[in-house]
Parts: sequence; C-alpha cells; structure tokens
Amino acid sequence: MGQNIIILGIWLILIFVSLNSLFCETFAILPDNFNDYDAGKEWNPYLISNLANLRWLSETPEVWGTINGVQEKQYFLQTEDIDASETINWNNGEGFLPIGRRISPNYGVFHGQYDGAKHHITKLWIQPHDHDFIQSDLITSHYSLFAYLWEATLMNLGLEDLNYFADTSFLNRGSTISSLVGFAFRSTITHCYATGNITVQFSPFPIEDPILYNQVGGLAFILSSSSLLNSYSKVNITMVGNSFASLCGGLVMGLYASTIRNSFYYGQISSESEYQKSCLVITGNNKSIIENCFITSDSTINYDYALAYSLNNAQIIFSFWDKEATSMNYPVEIMTDSMLYSCYGYLTDEMKDMVSYPNWDFENVWNIDPLINNGYPFLRNLNYPPVIEYDPLIPSLPPILLGNYPNPFNPSTTIVFRLATESQVNINIFNIKGQKVKILLNEKMTSGIYHLIWNGKDDHEQDLGSGVYFYQLKTIDYSCVKRMIMLK
Repeated sequence: MGQNIIILGIWLILIFVSLNSLFCETFAILPDNFNDYDAGKEWNPYLISNLANLRWLSETPEVWGTINGVQEKQYFLQTEDIDASETINWNNGEGFLPIGRRISPNYGVFHGQYDGAKHHITKLWIQPHDHDFIQSDLITSHYSLFAYLWEATLMNLGLEDLNYFADTSFLNRGSTISSLVGFAFRSTITHCYATGNITVQFSPFPIEDPILYNQVGGLAFILSSSSLLNSYSKVNITMVGNSFASLCGGLVMGLYASTIRNSFYYGQISSESEYQKSCLVITGNNKSIIENCFITSDSTINYDYALAYSLNNAQIIFSFWDKEATSMNYPVEIMTDSMLYSCYGYLTDEMKDMVSYPNWDFENVWNIDPLINNGYPFLRNLNYPPVIEYDPLIPSLPPILLGNYPNPFNPSTTIVFRLATESQVNINIFNIKGQKVKILLNEKMTSGIYHLIWNGKDDHEQDLGSGVYFYQLKTIDYSCVKRMIMLK
C-alpha cells in the first residue's frame, strides 16, 4: 500500500512538472496593431514587442511576405529588447524555429523588412532536427534566426548570448547553421551583430561521398547578390569531430556577387578537424567585394588562411588580420582572377601603428587610438567604447516621409512619417499653384512613427476644393514633398 502511494506521488509530481512547463511556456500572440487595416505596411509595421510576438512571427508564414500567393513586402518593427531564454524548452527541445524557413519549394521565404530599432534578442536557443524542413535536391535547411531572405532587409538588430547546438547525425547533409541569416538573395543586412556560441558535433561521413556537408557561418551562411554592411560577429564557434569538407566562416561562409563592407569578426573558432577551413569568409565569387573588414580574434584554429579560403573573380581591399592572435599567416589560399589590395597581416604590436597601412584613408575612413578597439585600426563610422566589448552599431538615418492614405481621399487623409532622432518638424500643405494653404505641424518631435490627419481645411478652417495638393515634411537637414488628390 505504501509503495503504491509513493508511485502515485511520483506520477503526480511528473504530471505537475509537465503541466507547469506547458502553461509557463510563451505562446504566440498577435502584435498589438495586427487588426489595423494597414498593419504590415511601411508606415504601420507589425510591432514585435515581446517573445510572444516573435513566436507569432516564427509560426505565421502568411506574414513573411507572400499574401494570397502573391509576393507583397511586409514590415516589422521591434519595440523592446526580448529575452528568449525560454526558447530552450520550445518544440521538444529544438528551440526556436527559424523565420522564413521555406515551408514548401515555392512558399515560405522572408520577403520584407525587419527593423530591430537598436534592440536585441538575448539567449536564443536553436538545436535543429531536419524533419521540420522541406527537403529536395535544390533546398537545404538553414538554421538561424532568419532561414531564407528574398529581397529583404534586416537592420539595427543584435543577437546576444545566443546558444545554438547541432548534432549532424540528426541533420541532412547540406544543412547549415549560422546566427542571424541562412541564405540571403538580393537582400541587405545592415547594422546587425551577434554574440554567443555555436557548437556543431560532426558525424563522420566517407570522403568519397559527393553530397554537401554541414557548414557554419558566424553571422550568415550565403549571401547572393546581397550586402552585409556595418555589422559584426563575436560568435564563438566550436566544431567537434573530424568530418571531411565541413566548412566554417567566422563572419560569412560564402559570397556570390555580393558585398561585405565595414564589418568584422572577433570571436573564437576551435576545430578538431584538419579539413574545416576557418577564416573571415570561405568563398567569394562572381565580382564579390570584401572592403574595410578585419579579424582580430583569439582563435584556436588550425588553418592558415585568414580573410578567405577561395576567391574567384572577387576582391578584398583595405582589410587586415592579426597574424599573432589568429595564428593565420596568409590572407587567401586559392585565388582565380581575383585581387587583394592594401590588405595587411602583422604581429600584434605592428598592427597598432598607422605606418603599417600605406594608402589607407585615416582621415575619413579609419583611425587608430590606443583606447579604442584594443589599439587596432577602427572604422570611424562605427561606435566603439574604449574596450573591446562594442556597443550595438547605431545608424544615422534621415527622417522619412512615408506617404498618405487614403489617396485619393474625401474629405480627410492620414500623413505618415518617421523620425530616427528628435527633430524640429514642419509639415505644410500647398495647392497646385504652390501656395501654402495649411500649416499642419510645427513642433519638436521625438523619434518614432507618426500618423497625422489632415481634414481638408485651410488655416482658416475653410473647406478646400477638389484637386491636387502637395505636402512637405521639413526638418533642419531634410525636406521631402509628395502629392495627394482630394476628390469630392
């Protein structure tokens, strides 16, 4: 009898723990502005304010940019920092399911804009299994925050203390893992960064097997006709096991007709395999450009090529690496119809002397200060505190006059504009003759997105007639005019 009571008690505890885990888990919640008729438009982006909203984005492919079978760009704005530590318990331990993970061969890529607005996502967990992804000869699985970008933009976003773990025995060969982006086509990634750890346990495959092997990119995997700008990775990559031809790029794995500019890697890469080629990028092809980039990591790697493994019709210019810190002696192993210009690798002390960089622009692009970037050259257009722990990169964005809706209108319309910083703002209405008929706004405004209604009246509160009108947004250093039509 007593033994039965103990067993019953254990079962009750297990049930309680399971239910507690279930009910404590964050479920998807619609953004606050989801029901707005213009939600997801440039002037009224979906607001991602918490982990529940982020899960909604992950689990709702309908908003990734394909509406009723037609590609239509969708816009998202992160409004708060998000703690994603709970994702370690999601999806039976697999963690976060990537956004734009290609649900079918012709559906499910991310075709939109995600603006992190200088916020970050912390402690994101991904431990992939390939059964959730479509598999074909042409589609591989990419495990990252965003799997596939198609004519998309990611901006002003940080991933901090991420933790991704992949056991390749659970993956199809050809699957990849990277912190922010898997595959980007005709897309732009700007002012983004990632810190944390990626660990890959490689299962041995036979050398003669021609199938692609699992590969790693610190920030992104493949950029095709895309740009990575003003971004960095401090993701520590650990590769366990000796797997033939499993590649790793500290910043990006491969470039095809793409550009990396003003970006850098300073994490650690450790590998047990002589085949895993570790450096800033692995391959650059088809007129790709790497410019103003560097690697100063403390890497414990066993490969001798710092900036790239292979270049084919590509170029690297104005970039550097620390020979002593990285143990990498040469910039590139294989070069075909490619060029290196003003790229330097020195011992640590030599790297911190301006005379080591002839032909570099130290008045407008680069600078050296012993208190910044540990004394290495740094880029003037990025923000560095006086220690190596960099602040999130902050862009300088102008105000934007986004438009008005409806247009044509009767009798009122809403004018939408966005401010990146606090500004004195004037919005005026002009008739077809260029005469000012209404001062709609004249005040100092903080940063944000604003919706301003014009009721079709002039400064004397008299109704104006049908016709073409112009509205102007003006700040101290920005001016933009757009047209609207009043129909009565």
